[in-house]
Amino acid sequence: MTAGGIVLASGVGTVRLKIPDKDEDLILTDVLYMPSFPVNLFSGVILYCSEGRICGKTSTLRDKQDEVICRVDISTAGLFLKAGAFYNRLVM
Repeated sequence: MTAGGIVLASGVGTVRLKIPDKDEDLILTDVLYMPSFPVNLFSGVILYCSEGRICGKTSTLRDKQDEVICRVDISTAGLFLKAGAFYNRLVM
């Protein structure tokens, strides 16, 4: 649900993100494809339920082994994934 009304997913799939300074890509599964949605969403609940966390001190997303998944830019404007030459906005 957005301010403009309900937005429905038109597909579900897997996304591979190339993360700078990492040997392996970040693979996201069960991603909803919603081309009319204005931002890319990230589920902090799924990260938390997977025993991961967001570390504010190091500005990183971390998995259950406390390994860095990727760096993030945390500001008053939101939470942004640092991937490649652009930022994907992460909304929780």
